[in-house]
Amino acid sequence: MGFLDRLLFHTSKDAPAPQETEAPPTPAVDDDGANYDRTNWRKKLKSILDRLPDSQSEWGDFMAEASALNFDPEWVNDCLKAEFEMLIRKVVSDRVVSPQEHQKLETARLLINMPEAEAIALVDKIVAEAEAFFGKPVEKQDGT
Repeated sequence: MGFLDRLLFHTSKDAPAPQETEAPPTPAVDDDGANYDRTNWRKKLKSILDRLPDSQSEWGDFMAEASALNFDPEWVNDCLKAEFEMLIRKVVSDRVVSPQEHQKLETARLLINMPEAEAIALVDKIVAEAEAFFGKPVEKQDGT
């Protein structure tokens, strides 16, 4: 079952309980002179993901900036995963997932190069949390 299929699967009334997964690590940041650069880069990451798919063309330059600033690849990867998780939370926060939101999530997943299985596990976890919090299922919005 694909990443987007999994999100749609959760919008059906017959969705089984998702499997538990570990939370992604929170990126660690040391307190050196690069803190300013890291903070600004992280803000740009959030902005680019929020504006997808329109901002997709900015991705290459954005990732090149991370390399030019000599950011630790593991830290960059942790940031990408954490912001992707926040994007999923934002999408399900109103309990309705639109076709545009599906496309935004899939575009983000591909840009950050997250394996589909990892994205599925993350969706399972977040949808289960949202449904437990709201006491109602997350639904899909018709594309019409």
